[in-house]
Amino acid sequence: MFTYISPGFYNLTATKLRYWPDSDPITVNADILICQKGDLNTNGGPADAGDLAMMEDAKTAGTSDVTYDLDGDGNLADEDDLAMLKNVSVGVAVLE
Repeated sequence: MFTYISPGFYNLTATKLRYWPDSDPITVNADILICQKGDLNTNGGPADAGDLAMMEDAKTAGTSDVTYDLDGDGNLADEDDLAMLKNVSVGVAVLE
């Protein structure tokens, strides 16, 4: 995952011990879709009923996906994360 990448031309190189390295030229432009924190269903909008359902499912099933740790406390899909998502979905808060 890359964050705060300015538009432009880059050469992306991947390496790993005992593997051949590989490089590819890439272009980063303003048309890259990034989803807001809490947009679990990646529909490009703010938190909605689908995101709430996904958080509930992750909470019930248990998850190892850090996307579900909205408050960054290390507890994935807990009551606090669900409460944050509910507040965002009704316009009470903004996730940062």
